[in-house]
Amino acid sequence: MDIIKCTAINFLWGLQLVSMSIYAADPLSIPPNAENGISSYLILIIILIITIVVATVGLVIAWSKKQDEVNHLTFFCISHLILSSSQEEKCEAARALAQTKSPIALLVLIGIINDKEWVDEAVRKIAFDSLKIMAERFKRHKKLLNLIIPAIENKQHDVIIDLLIERFEKTGKKKYVQCAYVIGREYIYLEQYDEAKLWLERAEVRRNDTFYCTNEIDDLIELCNVKLYQQCDAIYQKEEYFQALECYSLTTQSLNEDQKHRFRSHLRIACTYCKLQRYSDAKQALLYALQYHEKTDYALKLNDLLNELPEIKTEQSFNSIEKSKLLQLNQYVDDIMHALDNSSN
Repeated sequence: MDIIKCTAINFLWGLQLVSMSIYAADPLSIPPNAENGISSYLILIIILIITIVVATVGLVIAWSKKQDEVNHLTFFCISHLILSSSQEEKCEAARALAQTKSPIALLVLIGIINDKEWVDEAVRKIAFDSLKIMAERFKRHKKLLNLIIPAIENKQHDVIIDLLIERFEKTGKKKYVQCAYVIGREYIYLEQYDEAKLWLERAEVRRNDTFYCTNEIDDLIELCNVKLYQQCDAIYQKEEYFQALECYSLTTQSLNEDQKHRFRSHLRIACTYCKLQRYSDAKQALLYALQYHEKTDYALKLNDLLNELPEIKTEQSFNSIEKSKLLQLNQYVDDIMHALDNSSN
């Protein structure tokens, strides 16, 4: 406010100088003189330019300071809404976010409303009320919120996804971690865990060093991995081995070394290759399983059984002894998959 006052004073002072210069250059009060007249008008123009520049700079500085204050308040409220252990502070922060037109605040409120597992119902209700207030106060978000609020009420997760992608992902250079996080959660509600994992991984990349949903993003990615392997196992149990192999391979691609160890991903792939009688591919998958220490005892024994089979292409080429070994191999593969299916990932 002090900067704005100073700017206004400078502007009025400049106008006063301009009026004095015009009066000084009035031909009725001063005898005509061409050189003096030109000099007076040059001084007038210079004073006017200086006044405009000073006023503009002052307004820009004042606007920037105001924006910094708004941004600081927004992130202060977001941090309290997410990190505070006090329900009262969370509620106050949710109310305060209704007063800012920041798209980050809007996305955080949507995320809070949908986070049923980690957020108390009272906080979620206030966040929803704040979203309605934003729709009334800010024209910038009115169209989006008038569409997304009923979608939230009616649990139309696919509609919410489309609206957020259209508004924040297809347009504008700024990509928000909050948007990717909310979209990921919406896909989880739709049980589309592959898409959910994709968006949550985007949120993880965008998060950088911010505090926003640090644990929640990691936990939800882990949940997606568990659900995806359960889906792959279900396909395998239906004996749809080609589809199961594709499912396991796609799910494994984005895992790090620790995750591959915990989910025994390559061991699952090796078992599926065995069912498809692609024994050389199964051996290759077992090498990766041993590299990532995926149930080493299972992997070593399965590898030994594979080595006992002759290098042939079809099951029909086996003699009676080799068929017995094949039955033993298939039984062991079933035992491995049963053990993996019943183990906690």
